Amino acid sequence: MHNFEWIANTLVQAQGAIMVENADHLLKATETLLADPKAAKTAGEQAYKVLQENRGAVEKTLKVIERLMMT
Repeated sequence: MHNFEWIANTLVQAQGAIMVENADHLLKATETLLADPKAAKTAGEQAYKVLQENRGAVEKTLKVIERLMMT
């Protein structure tokens, strides 16, 4: 997730994602979510919230760049 470090960290902090380091950790995280549908739903809702809050980031960035280029 090096290319997406900021959003990955934001999702993890919001409990909308689980950072895994290897296949065993991925398996355990998957088993945990499958065993607890409520936790899986909550994680999905948190992830959706983060993505909605950051929607339009590219457009906002381009507007800032455009303003800087005009000055």
